[in-house]
Amino acid sequence: MLLSYTTRIECGRITAYQQIIILLVFLITLPTCGPEKNTNQGEVADRRRGADAVLNHFTAQGFNEAGPQWNLKADQAYIFSAKKLTYVVKVDLVYFQGKEGKTLVTCDEADIDENEQTLLLRKNVVVKSDNGRVLYAEELLWREKEQFLVSEKPVKITMPSGDIIEGQALTADNRLNRLTLKAGRGFHPMPE
Repeated sequence: MLLSYTTRIECGRITAYQQIIILLVFLITLPTCGPEKNTNQGEVADRRRGADAVLNHFTAQGFNEAGPQWNLKADQAYIFSAKKLTYVVKVDLVYFQGKEGKTLVTCDEADIDENEQTLLLRKNVVVKSDNGRVLYAEELLWREKEQFLVSEKPVKITMPSGDIIEGQALTADNRLNRLTLKAGRGFHPMPE
């Protein structure tokens, strides 16, 4: 937390007693002026620094020749024009599958990179496919060219049957039909 003190003295001279009081107040408040204890807030502030535009209640849509392809909503967007990068916070994404259905995605933050044509989803990522499969991850990368989701971090998938699949890395299509897991394992929870 950054604190700023401005002192204006109208009386001319400060007595020794007043100097001691000012010094004590300064020493008492000094411990609260250190770096942020929550490093995540520092990371978020770094990501937002230098944005060309900041938009609240951000909405973006993508289309192809067949019609709407996706719809993204976010609480805030930080746009970096020169880098062709947009950082979004509290994300809801709907990815349309034509007549087949749609996939719903939520996460705390994401980077939309127009140069690489990627969407990097981070923190509390949840992907719900219309086939009933649900993917949980802390980080997930969508590569537009390959039309695949990729994660190099641990993931968990719940199946409509109740089965649970876990892995240390993942490659999957956006409907979660075709899955490749690294160090994958699955189990069926027993009823209590």
